[in-house]
Amino acid sequence: SSEELDKRTVIVLTDENMLVPTLHSLPEEIKQVNVTMGYPFKMTLTYTFIDRLITLQSHKRGKEGSVQFYHADVTGLLSHPYILNCEPKLAAEHKKSIISNHIISVNREDIATCELFNILFDATDDWSSLSQYLLRVLSYIAEHYTDPIHIEYLRIAIEEIGKLSRSIRRCELPLSNEVFTSLMRRHLQTITIPYEG
Repeated sequence: SSEELDKRTVIVLTDENMLVPTLHSLPEEIKQVNVTMGYPFKMTLTYTFIDRLITLQSHKRGKEGSVQFYHADVTGLLSHPYILNCEPKLAAEHKKSIISNHIISVNREDIATCELFNILFDATDDWSSLSQYLLRVLSYIAEHYTDPIHIEYLRIAIEEIGKLSRSIRRCELPLSNEVFTSLMRRHLQTITIPYEG
């Protein structure tokens, strides 16, 4: 088009899920964008990552003093962009080995071969240790990730999980993992990330 985009240009989205794809598809010469809507946290990579971490923990099994994880949960995490960004080579090697050897249960000692995987494939036994596990994993990813938008998503998740955990501890009520994860999912699904400028 011969006309240039300027401050008079408005893009109206009828679906909030289209915000991030639209931002990524703007021409490089567009340096400033004013967004007047929020983005639902449940649509972020961070939310899907947390969901996969919870699933990994819910399906884990202990056998003869050794912790084992379900292969689909492990390969799902190894394929997640956050893991591929931090440990691409090792993630690909482990995934290939699990698939080619038809491994159903992945032993922790076989997969915990670097600092990230040692944290990622740790075992939790109650809601409090699950909360601490999520915070450790998310903090590690935030420290090693390069995209500022995703670092902000991770920061929000760390803050909100921390708040929820502190509130539950103050109540001093016994809580199962299932109830904690249900509360956490519901809470995270209500969050809208404000865009400024």
